[in-house]
Amino acid sequence: MAGQTIWRVNARHISYIANDSQTQQQAFKVLFDFFEQMVAAGYATRIALNFGLGGTGTDYWYEANPFGENAFAVFRMNGSGSGNADSRRDGVDLADFDYYVLIQWADSSLFGAAPGNPGLTNGSTSDGSGIAVAVREDNGNPWAGTTNNDGTDSKGTPVWTGGASTVHVFPISNSYTGGSHLANKENTCRLWDQYLGICRFHFIGNADSFVLIRETAYNSYAKFFGVYSPRAGLNPAIPLACVSEYTSLPWADGPSTTWGDTAGSSNNQGGVLGEDLSSLMSPLCVGQKVSMVYDTDRSYMPNCQFDPPRYDLYPIRVAQLGAGRVGYVGNLDPSLIRASYGWQYDLTHAQDWAFFGQATNQYGPRLAVRWDPSLGRIGSARGMEGTQG
Repeated sequence: MAGQTIWRVNARHISYIANDSQTQQQAFKVLFDFFEQMVAAGYATRIALNFGLGGTGTDYWYEANPFGENAFAVFRMNGSGSGNADSRRDGVDLADFDYYVLIQWADSSLFGAAPGNPGLTNGSTSDGSGIAVAVREDNGNPWAGTTNNDGTDSKGTPVWTGGASTVHVFPISNSYTGGSHLANKENTCRLWDQYLGICRFHFIGNADSFVLIRETAYNSYAKFFGVYSPRAGLNPAIPLACVSEYTSLPWADGPSTTWGDTAGSSNNQGGVLGEDLSSLMSPLCVGQKVSMVYDTDRSYMPNCQFDPPRYDLYPIRVAQLGAGRVGYVGNLDPSLIRASYGWQYDLTHAQDWAFFGQATNQYGPRLAVRWDPSLGRIGSARGMEGTQG
């Protein structure tokens, strides 16, 4: 099961306004509202909230009670045992576990300054919005801060704790062997910085996973957080993966590109928990290519075996790298995200998938994300398709 799809798309067409902090605040507010939609669906529970420096609420900067800088929120992404009836994390399809998400923003203030201390984004105090994901092996709550959930919460030091168990935190610099942030576990992955420019946000999630997309006139930028479907023969206790690239799509393919680093400062952040938890949340690589020529040859795509023609969709494979067990572990949540090739501007179909990538490279790999016909079309780096592959 994946339940309903949660959408917050075509959100806040950000422009080059005079005050970068207003742009950043708008972007964070859109992200916060997306997670509140996940809460309303029963897929998440908010457990902590800080309005930020001088903040008085969760509004946009131009409204009565806005977020201030270094505002943060923490959400539990509910498994079946926490009341998420649509989750695949039900103890049958996948193991039943919760994971936790922290989001935070800053602009004119250093990232991680009070009241969002301690905190870093990609290992620095540079401005922007950051995200961290944490999970405990005993399925306990890893958040070490307060849980008033009323705008006054504070972080703990460290930010995340395993208690009597073991905690795994993305970015992996917070918990992987040799990580630069093992002590305080304060690092987050940078989602975007002050140079947002003119763009749209598309935040899409289901009962188990979510993808965050920023789209400009010619490029798209995507980050995935959530479950993977294990390959046959594997039964991981926590099938959780994160893929976050700061540069534009397509994601780099194959083991020559490692996602996740011990310094926590790379543009390619990623982490995966495999079959053996003692390997920790390790670096990963992704695979979107298949071996047959018809994937990318425009003569064969869309697939004309269908009438009308349809685009084939392919799983995005994930392999665990690092010092522990290495190898292919499974596919990123196929009910939410896949890959495709050869999309052309002039072809639209039932629109239950949206394609994101480089607008100037029509026949390169595309990220296919679950969509809905009622949402209509999106920006210039987009395409629509009806097949479910």
